[in-house]
This record gives sequence, structure tokens and C-alpha cells, in this order.
Amino acid sequence: MPPHQKPFVSINPTLPGFKHCLEKLAPENRELAKQAMRDLMLPEIPAKYRFKRLTGHYSQNLFTITFGQNDEYKMSMAIINGVAILRRAGPDKEIDEIP
Repeated sequence: MPPHQKPFVSINPTLPGFKHCLEKLAPENRELAKQAMRDLMLPEIPAKYRFKRLTGHYSQNLFTITFGQNDEYKMSMAIINGVAILRRAGPDKEIDEIP
């Protein structure tokens, strides 16, 4: 699977809700999430994160990546004016329901 061309130039992980979600993760998953955030700054998003646009939501600019030991966690983001604003991180089912 090839890497994905990214539709943003920077990330913003400062939303209080995102920080709260990050702190709720187990330490090993928190480290994987932090690595994923570093990898989002690479020229192309590594294919292992399965970067994809969410459909069926009020906003057309919502995206997710998958991370974790068995890809059981996701991180959601809204891309606005070239910035990926990180929204939530947690179990994939929770993020699919409320990104």
C-alpha cells in the first residue's frame, strides 16, 4: 500500500478534548499516538496509518488515521486551511461514532 499525499502542511494538537483523549490512553498506546503525530509531519503519510476521509458526517473535512498494536485505535482530525486540527484519539469504535 503506497503512502498518502497529505492535504495539510502542519498539525495542531492543542484542543483540550484531544489532550484529554490522549491522556486517557494506556502509556504504550499514548506513545504510539505520539509517534503517529510525528509521522503526520513526514512529506507523505505512511500507509500503515490508513489515512481516510470520513463520510456521512456534517463536515466534509473530517479524517482519521489508525494506530495501536493491532490497529484498534484511531485519531480524528479536521483539516482547515492546510492545518490538521487533531480532535480525538481512542478506540476505533468510539472515534467512528463520534469523530
